[in-house]
Amino acid sequence: MQLPDYVCRTVVATAKQMLAAKDERKALVLMLRGIKETFECDAVAAYLYKRSRQRLFKASGIGNFEWHEPTVLTFFFNLKPPLPAEVLMAPLRRGNRVIGVVTLYRHRRFPSGVGKLVTEALKILGGLIGIRYENKVFASAQRLLDLELEGKDPKDVCYRIMHDLRRFIDYDHGASLILREGAETGRVVARQLAWQKRKSNIIGRPIRVDWKLGEQERIHTLGSQDADNDLVRVVREDDSPAKRSCLVGYLVAYRWNTPETIGCIELGSKQQNFFLDSDRAILEQFLSVTALCAVRLRKGEAHE
Repeated sequence: MQLPDYVCRTVVATAKQMLAAKDERKALVLMLRGIKETFECDAVAAYLYKRSRQRLFKASGIGNFEWHEPTVLTFFFNLKPPLPAEVLMAPLRRGNRVIGVVTLYRHRRFPSGVGKLVTEALKILGGLIGIRYENKVFASAQRLLDLELEGKDPKDVCYRIMHDLRRFIDYDHGASLILREGAETGRVVARQLAWQKRKSNIIGRPIRVDWKLGEQERIHTLGSQDADNDLVRVVREDDSPAKRSCLVGYLVAYRWNTPETIGCIELGSKQQNFFLDSDRAILEQFLSVTALCAVRLRKGEAHE
């Protein structure tokens, strides 16, 4: 769909401002301001969907209007609720993935066809949000790699990796680093809880792991069909909620140019089918630095 000149001019100006913004919140406010001015709205807001809590929250807004949040949630799930003529809603994307909803209000009704223009404008601006987000993920992985190469405590770097992965993927059960010990065994050496704020009591727990899977696919997901897999069944606290899905990344080191799977990092969720292709892409960026941590942890244990 070709955008009218007046919309193109505003979108280009808004895009430039968003690219120069220092943080995500500022970029989101600039996007809303551009939408408000372009389509002569009295109020606009951006709602983002938090997967771990399965709910929308209002991330930013300009102007005063009492938004009906159940209707916004219905729209997010593409159920197309009836809207009054003075209200519009459009999907908010980060790259190709819908992450929320932008709501628009004006005292007089919107002209016919404005909804499609808003959607197309947000596709462009959402692409910029995606670029900013990808750059943020890359910068985080690079910063952690620098810490690892500086010789920082590998256990500390490992927990920083888990912290940043939770910021980007928002898993709701926990994350674990497992070191390989045998042909089909491993041991939990680090774990960060997401389901509760406390230290895990399963550090050191031995588990069974099919390490051959890592030779076939470096990242894969586990679900309800894998309930007997130790990564789902055993890598959890005895009093924790059930783990219904996992994202597993295998860690590879090279010995005389020969790859060797030395461990894995596992992210868990209480929800079925929680992890997306975009989560796999994020985890992949952190596998190299996590593998370096695993190598140093193994060397440290060997010297003890």
